[in-house]
Amino acid sequence: MRKIPHEGEVFKCRQNPLGSEIASILTSGIVNVYSAESGNKLGGLVGLAEDSFCLDWNRTKSGLVVSAAGSTVCVWDCAHHLT
Repeated sequence: MRKIPHEGEVFKCRQNPLGSEIASILTSGIVNVYSAESGNKLGGLVGLAEDSFCLDWNRTKSGLVVSAAGSTVCVWDCAHHLT
């Protein structure tokens, strides 16, 4: 078990089934991605303006994470979109 310091309230948290990343979504709609091995924050994914409870990793292509709020759906490729 690893404790990962997190800023803000976590709505949902998911571990990548094909990798070692953990994604969590904040009340602001920002998705943070962490290394499950070190606990370090790898970056944030921005695109949602509203609160979202939807968060999941693609189970066939590693590094793709999806979240949605209202009528907006965001799909990020973590290899290219971590800020």
